[in-house]
Amino acid sequence: MGLLGLAIVSISMSVAYIARDVPTSDFMLSTFQAGQSFYSEGAYDQAIDKYRSVGEERSVLLDDSEIIVVVGEVEATVKDAAIYQVGNSYFKMFEEATQAAEGLRDKDEKSRRLAQAEEYLEEAVSFFSRVEEQSDSDELRVLAQGRIMTCLYSARRFEDVIREGREFVERFPSHPYVVEALYNIGWSYYELKDYDKSIGAFTELTQSFESGFQVSRALFQIGECYYDQKRYAEAIPHYQALVDQADISELTEQDVQRMQFEKVAGLVDETEYELTAKAQIRIGDSHSQLGDFDKAEDAYHTVTNVFSQERRLVEKAYQSLADMYFSSRLLTRCVGAYREAIDNATSKTFQARMQFQLAQRYTEASREWGEDLYDDAIREFNVYLKAYGEVASSAGYSLANTYYEIGQVHYVKAERFAAQGAQDQAMDAYGAALSSYSTQLEDHPEAAFDMAARFNAALCRQMIGGDTQDEAIEGFSQIIAEDPDGPYAISSQFQLARIQLGQGQHDEAATTYSQIIAATSDSNHLDVAHFELGLVRAQAKDLTQAAEHLLQVRQGAPQYSLSRLEAARSFVSLADFDQALSVLRQGMDVAQSDSEKAQYWYLTGKAHVGKQDYSNAIDAFSNTLRVSSDPLLQEIARYDRGTSYTRLEMYAEAVEDLKLLTASENERIRGAVQRMLGMAYLRLNDQQEALRSYSELAATSQNLSERADYLILIVELYMELEQYDEAVSTGRQILALDLGDDKGGREYSVREQTHFLIAESLHSSGNYEDAVSAYIEGLSRYPDSFYSPDMSYALGTLYFQMDRLDEAADTLTDFVARFGDSPNALYGLYYLGYAHFSLRDFDKSRDVFADLSERFPDSEVAAEAMMRVAESAFNLSEFDLVIGVYKDVLTAYPDAPFLDEATYNMAWAHYEAQNEEEFISGLRRLLNGFPKSEFAPDARFTLGDHYFNKEQYQEALNEYQLVLRDHGDSKIAGEVPEVLKNVREIIAYGEYEEAIAIFSVALELDKEDKKAEALEKFREVVPMFVNLMEKYPGTEVQVGALSNLGVCYEFLNQWQDAVQTYDKVIELFEAQEASQEAYQFAKGHRDWIVTSRL
Repeated sequence: MGLLGLAIVSISMSVAYIARDVPTSDFMLSTFQAGQSFYSEGAYDQAIDKYRSVGEERSVLLDDSEIIVVVGEVEATVKDAAIYQVGNSYFKMFEEATQAAEGLRDKDEKSRRLAQAEEYLEEAVSFFSRVEEQSDSDELRVLAQGRIMTCLYSARRFEDVIREGREFVERFPSHPYVVEALYNIGWSYYELKDYDKSIGAFTELTQSFESGFQVSRALFQIGECYYDQKRYAEAIPHYQALVDQADISELTEQDVQRMQFEKVAGLVDETEYELTAKAQIRIGDSHSQLGDFDKAEDAYHTVTNVFSQERRLVEKAYQSLADMYFSSRLLTRCVGAYREAIDNATSKTFQARMQFQLAQRYTEASREWGEDLYDDAIREFNVYLKAYGEVASSAGYSLANTYYEIGQVHYVKAERFAAQGAQDQAMDAYGAALSSYSTQLEDHPEAAFDMAARFNAALCRQMIGGDTQDEAIEGFSQIIAEDPDGPYAISSQFQLARIQLGQGQHDEAATTYSQIIAATSDSNHLDVAHFELGLVRAQAKDLTQAAEHLLQVRQGAPQYSLSRLEAARSFVSLADFDQALSVLRQGMDVAQSDSEKAQYWYLTGKAHVGKQDYSNAIDAFSNTLRVSSDPLLQEIARYDRGTSYTRLEMYAEAVEDLKLLTASENERIRGAVQRMLGMAYLRLNDQQEALRSYSELAATSQNLSERADYLILIVELYMELEQYDEAVSTGRQILALDLGDDKGGREYSVREQTHFLIAESLHSSGNYEDAVSAYIEGLSRYPDSFYSPDMSYALGTLYFQMDRLDEAADTLTDFVARFGDSPNALYGLYYLGYAHFSLRDFDKSRDVFADLSERFPDSEVAAEAMMRVAESAFNLSEFDLVIGVYKDVLTAYPDAPFLDEATYNMAWAHYEAQNEEEFISGLRRLLNGFPKSEFAPDARFTLGDHYFNKEQYQEALNEYQLVLRDHGDSKIAGEVPEVLKNVREIIAYGEYEEAIAIFSVALELDKEDKKAEALEKFREVVPMFVNLMEKYPGTEVQVGALSNLGVCYEFLNQWQDAVQTYDKVIELFEAQEASQEAYQFAKGHRDWIVTSRL
């Protein structure tokens, strides 16, 4: 809302000094001026004291009406102005108290502050009311009333604002402040969601005033009223009127700068330029809501092109464009909007926000649509880290936020894998999530994310299991200890309880050390106890306690240097890298040997790596290499320096370090280095150099085993590059070497690995026949070794893929029998079951699928396997088994997508087992539980057939009619009309026979010359024939009823009715709906009546 400003008093006058205790005009002015000074400094309580001493002064010796000051361009007496300023001061105190209360967590203190704020507001209103009632200045009274409305609006007393505003408009209809009054009224109605009255007030404003910010804002708010009511088509013209009124195309750069200056100066809350841009965005939003995407896109692009200086609104336009496409699941176009924003933006912070939001969209799409776009999200978050890391905080999405989001994405991936039974992938994803959370906590700690990250990191450790559960215990315990009343404490307690229940272990050593510490006062003993207890705690992954005890070792103690070194090691593991560096600085100067100093430098490097300060990490590792004489530490330091170079994308330097490590005796380092070296060349966009390097190493190596290792790396590199022919060729070079099958400390020999890689390459290249041969050769040479399970499984599934089902069945049978613990055992059973099923070996498919569902009941294919068990058993006529399995499916897998099929098939199993009642109940369960199922039409039709065969024709008719009503577009519905016709004929004929019986009695009575009784029977049967005629049109019964009805009318001498009835029979004959015999009967009787009776 616009507020009327206050001008600083400007006055120049002279007064005479009368007496020491009599106030003078100078005193009044100086005191007022002092109040103004306190007011401008924000010392409102002191300002109030000064103002009140002026406003409440009473002296018969001073004519204060002659002491005039200026307030808001309005001249008023100093006393009126002082009272007015008391109101303003209280209002300022209300604003400050309200703002302070908003940030408080203590409910009692917050309530107290809000109550105090309310008191300030009441005081403000009270003093403004005094001015409005007592001031001799009409203009000041107007200002006071305006301030009253401002107070009421700030207190959200909207009904009072409306009342005061209307009173003002009625009292001062031509006053310039009427625009403010109407503006406040419109806003108050809007806040009350009384949109029609809000529209009325804003419309009155636009009709009463031609220009000004309030007029523009009123047009916008009229649009908002319609928009909030989802009346988008009605909103658009009002937004457009604002855009047209602004005539942005005619604005000069100076005009725009002037508007921006007014905002900076505090004269307006937002410029008309900004408001026009917002209106243009709203036009786009409205078209978007109406589904007119082309017009919406044009509107948004108008903002991005015409209002390019308004970065915030341009960003909003792109966001709205992306939102529009996202809400319609047009992800490609949504992503395109963000890409366009990034490409067109000149501000890196703007680009950063768009990039972050783009990544979030992939996460949202995965979560909301069930898509698997998590890798896309991670990729885009990593782009954000690499491209916008230096502006992350200013962009509003800090690095802490980003790493936390990446952790969340990995965690959701892990949960999805776990739910699918893919445990290996789940563990990898949990590990990746943990890495991201740890990076956030270690390198980018931030209060807003730390606790959530710590909780989720601990949760990941728990999910991973094994040794990491101790770290999970520590993490959960810390959360409980540090924030017992926080949102994650109770969850941590639960998780902690579950882990403890599973472990049941006690740290006896820690208990012993604690007892020592509690019992002794000897400093030396305490140093040893704390140091060794710290080591025990560190081994137990209780790193906080470890550091606490290690840091209690006194300076000067023999263990001091090592205690700081081990404490730092604990802090590095805890991701508290700043604390680690602080502790390392404490101990560095007292390190007792070069060996210890080398360890200090190495840990310093690791701490810097944790902070992602790779430049300082490289310096620290270089110092380690300079000081250390330990070959192992040198090797590790060189390795970490090489990896740090790669983090800084200094690949040339990385290559120099990594090349020196290719001859390492440590197989883990050597293997990793060889791969990293190849990847470094790849990062240098030199794949050929990577291949050349490995080829050269292989060619020059004098050791056949070493040469084979290099060639293996070349094969893997070719496979990564999808150059499978080269991979196969290189693999055959390895096999040509005079290598034995020595495993060299590994789980497999190089020759075995090579056979597997050749087969995999042939398989991936689509060369299936050769792949089959390669797998067979590998298995014949290595029937029970490391790669045997993988080759056996791959061969079996390849046979299945090639539709060589007998061979697939034999191979997979052997696979599941010999390698039942393989990670591929689940899908080995799955494909084996389908191989038998396709071969119609139903007894075997039944048993295999049953085995799968029993061994892997929580897998993604368990329910499907049970369905195949039932189908196999059905084909074997084992109907009791079929029924039991389908019941298990319905009970164990309530969310499976084929529950309707299970219900339907179970019903037919009951039919085959001659359980007629259960058969019908089963069909009813399907129709009630799954009315939209693909099986519903057949089920309904089958019910109709059932009742038809039972001669329950009305029930059959109902069921057939429901097929047409509910499943008219189904295939079975095409058979219904003919069936319905037959059923109706049968039902109609049954009712027709009842009428004919009475009709026959009437004829017999007439023959017996019992005329009166015969006429009674004819009258009785007439409505029955009429009902049959109307009830069963298009049937033979209709024709018979009409013919006999005509006869009844003849006996009743109702000749005209008889003629009309016979005419209907003739019409039916002409329409080919009555027989020749019926026609001749009707024609003969009609002609006789016309000739002899009419």
